[in-house]
Amino acid sequence: MITLDISHRPLGAVWTCRHLESRLMPNTDYRWYGVCVIGDAEARRRWSQSVGPGRLYEISQVRQEVSALSGPYIQRLMELKTAQQAAPERGGSVSVADAQQRARAISHQINGVVDEFMTDMAHLLQERKAVLDQLHLPLRACLQLIRIAIDRFVQQGLTEPEWEVPDEVLTLFPDDIRSYFRPSRAIEPADRQSRETGGGTA
Repeated sequence: MITLDISHRPLGAVWTCRHLESRLMPNTDYRWYGVCVIGDAEARRRWSQSVGPGRLYEISQVRQEVSALSGPYIQRLMELKTAQQAAPERGGSVSVADAQQRARAISHQINGVVDEFMTDMAHLLQERKAVLDQLHLPLRACLQLIRIAIDRFVQQGLTEPEWEVPDEVLTLFPDDIRSYFRPSRAIEPADRQSRETGGGTA
């Protein structure tokens, strides 16, 4: 995760779990707490078993390489997005034509950074293709997922890229790895069965 200061400047990378999110304490508007989106310890155990502990470790190693490569590009994009948002506020002696030209120049820079990022990412994942194949992570699907995430980041101006997998991309991954991206696929059936069993004995 990349955090920002009050001026929307990047403070640097912070390593965290992709399943960690913050939630607001009930009956407050200022107190937050961290929570695992997978669920409690039992839900996390079921999810880990569905994906495979060994596979999770190997995926984590690949993710760290991807994050190390992504970090400088994400920070550069954040700087350009900040400049893009600040451009209209400068006003003053800057003409409309000059402002538009600057906006186009920044957009061109952003596109260039994204293209360079995707080229370097393709090289990295191609070098790791044997590992990806072993983990049942198709190269094309991984690249498509990363492209969607970086485009979403650029278009929506998020403080960090989101790695949620759209349905059309999820179908590109084998069934046995889909629960990695959608933990609910691993925990919901068991939870539903537990509720049904509990309901039958009530």
